[in-house]
Amino acid sequence: MSKDILAIMIANSDPNPNGPRAVMSRTGTGYPDQATFKALDRDYTITLHAGYWLNHPSGTSFPLPKGTTSSPYQLDPNAPLGAQGPYSIDPPSRERVPPEIIIQP
Repeated sequence: MSKDILAIMIANSDPNPNGPRAVMSRTGTGYPDQATFKALDRDYTITLHAGYWLNHPSGTSFPLPKGTTSSPYQLDPNAPLGAQGPYSIDPPSRERVPPEIIIQP
């Protein structure tokens, strides 16, 4: 597996990168197979959704205090392909921008 990491920065409850700019690979070939989360402007809670991350059941949440970066989280090699919402951010975006990652093989 790759040791590349997608660094997701969160400000105003919006993740960056997001959508087509946030591409990961189940195998770590060509794209990162791990992600970290960093809170830039306030405290957040991140919830990892089942079926996308290794060893993290549905509803696994962790606090992300302002200015901190999470540990790396490994994408599950069996995660569904395509545009997915494998995590959520609390509080959610006022613009309702959902967190989305494009998952490649």
